[in-house]
Amino acid sequence: MFGDEARAQVWLTEPQPHFRGKSILQLASRGDVARQIEEALRRIDEERIFRDPRGLQP
Repeated sequence: MFGDEARAQVWLTEPQPHFRGKSILQLASRGDVARQIEEALRRIDEERIFRDPRGLQP
């Protein structure tokens, strides 16, 4: 999704102003929120695949 593990780690751990300064990992500690995050990532990934008819990442 992010191209490499380092970028994913930053996204997961960096405080997000939109989420009152909490990181994605902090939010994901709640099961219901973790499922919402997983669903959002799945939709983003599917949208990217459907945009490229060959299924290749941009």
